Amino acid sequence: MKLLRIASLAVCFLALSVHAKERPKSWEMFSSWVYRFTENDPGNNNEVTLNKSWLINRTRLDSKTEAVVFLALEGQEMLVHDFRVHRYLPFDGFDQIVFGRFAPPFGREWADIRYDHLPTVFYSSITDSLVARDNGARLDLSCGWASLNLGFFASSQRHGGFVKERKDSKMHLYQRLRLDLSHGLTLGASYRYTRTRDDLWALEAAWFRPGTEFAVETVSFDNKTQWYFLFYEKISRQVWATMRYESLISGNRFVPGVKIKLKNLDFKFNAVLDGEKNSPMVFLGQIIVRY
Repeated sequence: MKLLRIASLAVCFLALSVHAKERPKSWEMFSSWVYRFTENDPGNNNEVTLNKSWLINRTRLDSKTEAVVFLALEGQEMLVHDFRVHRYLPFDGFDQIVFGRFAPPFGREWADIRYDHLPTVFYSSITDSLVARDNGARLDLSCGWASLNLGFFASSQRHGGFVKERKDSKMHLYQRLRLDLSHGLTLGASYRYTRTRDDLWALEAAWFRPGTEFAVETVSFDNKTQWYFLFYEKISRQVWATMRYESLISGNRFVPGVKIKLKNLDFKFNAVLDGEKNSPMVFLGQIIVRY
């Protein structure tokens, strides 16, 4: 199976390179590793395992159209993990329409911050179990300091989320409203409507200035609420420190970490400290290469 993936990746790379030979494009290679350590556990072999590996291509098809594809070598069920086409619109208030297979516009991190661009290695756990990657379309609207994302998704190929999410192929409608206020403050609200379950919503607030970011988000589903906060600080020209705290239905997690940013190479390291007694300590690592 892995050899088939490698061969498929090679064919895709060749096809993309030939098709877009004269068009602007960029490539990124992304991989993350996990190291688990459990104290006083003789049966734990403390292995380092490759968690995910993607090759990401962005190609400008024409002056108003861009294609993005995530090819998964490791850690995902489908070879084409993410494929979308962005068509930028020439109308006031209508920014772009996006269609393909990608994450719906819900919450702060799940939809608009890429997994490999996050300060911490993983997405916040408050949304990755509730929102599934899907086939659909998204319309982005804006007016001054307000922006609105509308999403329409429906397929039998949902990936991620709870089992009920993956098996529900009915239409899901998403909306996310953002207000970009003064002094780097952003407020947002997201809501999802489905015929079977329509009580998923999220509220977010973030404050940003060069070198510092603070974000907090809460998500409610089935009358249960989870929340997290994230603090991200530049401590030198190439080093960033990060701290995340998550209050989940399953328990609490504290995730400190560091990111080292070089010219074409990023390193990220995090520790996941679970609030449960006798839980294993998990160390996460991530390498991103851009070329």
